[in-house]
Amino acid sequence: MLELQSASLTLLGNFNPFIISPDWLKATGIWEAKDLHMSLGSTGGVGVQFHGDGTDWRVTAERLVITSMNCDCGSLAEKILDALPHTPMVAVVFHFVFQAPLDAADTVFSAIRRAIEPASGAELLRWGTVFHRDDARIDVAFVTGTQGTTVSSSHRRATRTTRVAKDAVKNFSNDKRQASELVSQMIRGARP
Repeated sequence: MLELQSASLTLLGNFNPFIISPDWLKATGIWEAKDLHMSLGSTGGVGVQFHGDGTDWRVTAERLVITSMNCDCGSLAEKILDALPHTPMVAVVFHFVFQAPLDAADTVFSAIRRAIEPASGAELLRWGTVFHRDDARIDVAFVTGTQGTTVSSSHRRATRTTRVAKDAVKNFSNDKRQASELVSQMIRGARP
């Protein structure tokens, strides 16, 4: 019923966008793409953005973002942290976006939307919640309208050291699975 549209990992800390490049990733054996494309000037400041083989990278002085549907972003981040063990870290954030098909009308959120739209004239219904599970803050946002339903789940873990960040990135695959299960439960939901 739900389809994962995007999965990303963000390392918040101090990074050198002149070091983390396609050439450096290849030389360290972390990542290599056959169809590499650079996006010059797309970071809005000092930074670099590139993509290849279904994996997107964005590196600025404050963050490193890896987005991919076909590789384990946590494993890539762990290798980077191994190669740069003294990088000052602030947090690790995973972000997963799910899309429900247009015909998924029999959900608790669709019923709420049908009840609200006639009275308010609202074109979109937005809803969100925040909770904590273990060491992660989880933000779930739901948006539904005439073009479908999107649910995003962000998992944030505070980190102060590279060692703590390495432990956090190991949760990527498990958090992706848990996010899918959570969002599926929410979409099915109890009927009003």
